[in-house]
Amino acid sequence: LDTSVVVIGGVFLKADDFSFNMLKEAVQKDVFNLISNNVKIVKGGLGDMGCAMGAGAYVLHELRANMLELS
Repeated sequence: LDTSVVVIGGVFLKADDFSFNMLKEAVQKDVFNLISNNVKIVKGGLGDMGCAMGAGAYVLHELRANMLELS
């Protein structure tokens, strides 16, 4: 993995700053410490629809890639 930013969404967006900072520290310590110390963890800005929008974008990306392979 070469991840520079992790965007947290869903129910974690409703967390207060203290809880979000605890989550951020745990993820950085337990997961990303093995990969890189330069990973930035931020709150998403799309609200409750962020996951659905990401899933839709992924489907559109895959459809486009498959259509290009067929032509």
